[in-house]
Amino acid sequence: MRSRGKDGKPEAEAFRDWSHEMTRLASCSNVYIKVSGGFSEMDALPPETKQGALGSPEWDALLRELRTWAEHWLNEVLTLFGPRRMMFGSDYPVCNVGGGGNAVSWMNWWLLANGFVEDYMSEEDRADFWSGNALRAYSRDGVNNYAQ
Repeated sequence: MRSRGKDGKPEAEAFRDWSHEMTRLASCSNVYIKVSGGFSEMDALPPETKQGALGSPEWDALLRELRTWAEHWLNEVLTLFGPRRMMFGSDYPVCNVGGGGNAVSWMNWWLLANGFVEDYMSEEDRADFWSGNALRAYSRDGVNNYAQ
């Protein structure tokens, strides 16, 4: 996968440069981050016919590999922005850029994001990640006026 060392972790210099810029963005309290675009930053995934069925050993292995790569980036974003300024980006149709095919790429992206938030966020923070933060970020006054 792009920007990945032999140990599966992000290549140190690329990660450091990216983290520096993310730190600058996170210092602005009105900036949110949308978690999307991951598959376009990775080497191409196998075509859907080679990924196996949902829940198969092949699919599970692929998702573990994706999580190994993505967790370094996602943990950094969570540390810098916190759960109240992160939001899910469906990443469609961009997830098809190297995503392995239209029939599976979105599901792979959702499973990767969902697995991460299930492991690292509270129930309240997960609700904010999936919708609450976007409602706040895109409202004019920063208040969630839609959940009434």
